[in-house]
Amino acid sequence: MEAYLEESAKAPKRPGPWSDPFLLGINLAGVLISPFLVVHKLRRFAAYRNVDEVNPERWAIKPLNPAATEMALKRPGPHVMIVGASFGELLLMERVTEELEGRLGPIGISWVLRDRETVRQAMRFHPERSVAYWPFDSLFPVLRLLRSMRPDLMVMTERYRAANLVVGASRMGIPTVLINGRWRRRPPFVEAFQRGFAKKLLGSFRTLLFQSQVHLDSAKPLLHCDQVVRITGDLKYDLRQKDLAPNAARSLEAWLGEGAPILMAGSTDVPAEEEMVVAAFLKVRREAKCRLLIAPRRPNRSDEVLRLLERHGLKASLRSAPSSDADVFVLDTMGELAGAYRYGVAAYVGGSFSGMGHNVIEPVAYGIPVAYGMRRGHFETMQKLCERHGVGFRVADAAALADVWRRAILDREFVEGVRAKGELLVETQRGAMRTTVDALEAEVVNLRKRGGRAA
Repeated sequence: MEAYLEESAKAPKRPGPWSDPFLLGINLAGVLISPFLVVHKLRRFAAYRNVDEVNPERWAIKPLNPAATEMALKRPGPHVMIVGASFGELLLMERVTEELEGRLGPIGISWVLRDRETVRQAMRFHPERSVAYWPFDSLFPVLRLLRSMRPDLMVMTERYRAANLVVGASRMGIPTVLINGRWRRRPPFVEAFQRGFAKKLLGSFRTLLFQSQVHLDSAKPLLHCDQVVRITGDLKYDLRQKDLAPNAARSLEAWLGEGAPILMAGSTDVPAEEEMVVAAFLKVRREAKCRLLIAPRRPNRSDEVLRLLERHGLKASLRSAPSSDADVFVLDTMGELAGAYRYGVAAYVGGSFSGMGHNVIEPVAYGIPVAYGMRRGHFETMQKLCERHGVGFRVADAAALADVWRRAILDREFVEGVRAKGELLVETQRGAMRTTVDALEAEVVNLRKRGGRAA
């Protein structure tokens, strides 16, 4: 932590966000193109049934549990606001909060989350935690968030392309830290077009903690010399295999029951991806007895999955409405997928078929091979590492996925090799949590020295 303390300078007080030409400019541009943005969001909502595209609670921002927020603000020392998008980030935020409170004792920590279902999960399992919605990236809801939550330190978890929030916090004198950061190189004409925006965005962070040297090298031309910049590794390797509550674990095990091996398809995003998964399952089932579990990324898409299975003549069982003798299990709940991987023999992790991918290390941590689509997205480094260790497999179609799944059922030597190599991979990549919390602890200590307030 001492290294971070030496480099952390006092956060300068600056004029408020209303006087910033950059913020005024992007908000004026937002107003001008708002009709097109509305149409775009409605189309995405219709295509993916993602209520977070149109959720009015992300505009009229307020603490969702005011009593917990007031308690966080009354705790000694600075108030830390940790921001994350969806359930994957929530898992990281839980661990970071646990580690930070373990070192510093009770301090005020609030969570700001984007996805409605993730917010519900956070409030269900952490009713004592101060929680608010991540606002749409417009100055009005952003200022409502910052003024209602009154953070002294803001921590962005992985996703941070929210200029009003990041730059606005900086203009209000709130030191901002990026953890588990990523920055990808883009084609030269794209980089030239967005260079001014990217420099303003990244330059508003006080401390940037990147996952790898690749990400740091990509971002380096956009940074300035007085920022604290470190490579910490990827926090996802430090996530413990989170056990479900005893009742939930017993219920899940009873639902899956005993029988043929289970092939897992987690976090599938679009119907075409589920079509591929089902086609691969049908190919494997011709040669070996097996069952399939599908966990759509958004549980409200489970009815689409059920219609797909019905067209293929497959009997399905919903987690929320179990039935016996199923060919396919549809996990239509949140928070159980990571624990469910322990019951599988192989996995496919969705999102890389048409999106930006999802965490592929969760099944590897249980010693089973993981497959994923051709789009690297945000998980390129993790996917390539899994491939080098022989536990990750990039698949282009149902036939390629079926080949991986078939080996996981029929080739015992392959299964044992994946288990040993997966354990080694996860163990050698751990350590990001310690260095990340070192940096956050230094920020809190510096704020305490200044009286506990950022500005």
